[in-house]
This record gives sequence, structure tokens and C-alpha cells, in this order.
Amino acid sequence: MAFTLNELSQITTNREFEKIAFSMLKSIGNNLTRHASSFAHWGALMLNHVNNFYTIVITGPDAGLWQHELYEKCKYPLKIILWGNDGATLPVFHGRLGKGQTTIYVCAGNVCKLPVHSVEEALRQIC
Repeated sequence: MAFTLNELSQITTNREFEKIAFSMLKSIGNNLTRHASSFAHWGALMLNHVNNFYTIVITGPDAGLWQHELYEKCKYPLKIILWGNDGATLPVFHGRLGKGQTTIYVCAGNVCKLPVHSVEEALRQIC
């Protein structure tokens, strides 16, 4: 559940979910290091906390195709890829729709890198 809350915080831009997730992570204490194989999902959440977890937002007419291409080419595990067109209503798309061309936004935490207009440019920002 904590892993899902962390991802939900990225999609909704509600940082309360992230705070709850990491509070849950802290509560397991040393169990993570003593019994790593039994706490694999907690370990993945810890990696999200200490490394860059990327939220990749793709908008525009070719967003669906670019999402598939980016997913296939980028093997970096700490990412979530979201794509949408003009009808997308999730908060993460706010201010990013209606530009007329397909655009990729690579964000880590609350900071986004400069938007790019090709999968190759996005890969250089991530991998």
C-alpha cells in the first residue's frame, strides 16, 4: 500500500500521500535490512526515496505511441509514465496540455527538467 501511495502522490501531485508512504516505511525499521527478501516492496520504496524517481508526462497527439516507445527503450526502473491528450484531467497534466505538439516532461520530486520533443531527448534526461 505504501508503494501505491507514493505513486499516487506523483499522479495527483498530493504530497500528503508521499508523507504517509514514507512514514509507513520508517515504521518497519531495521526489518528491511535484516529480512530484505521478505520486504522487497519496502526496499523498492526505499530506492524511490533515496534515488531519483521520475514522473514522466507525455502530452500531445502522439503521446500514446511515444509512451510505448519510451517504456520499451528506458529500462530505468524508478519511473512512472503518464500520457494524455487535451481531455486529460489529472493534476499532473495541469498546464501541460494543448501545446499542439507531442511533448515529454521528465520530473523528479517537485522539479521538472526542460520539456523535450522526442523520445531520444527524454532518454538522455533519464538514463
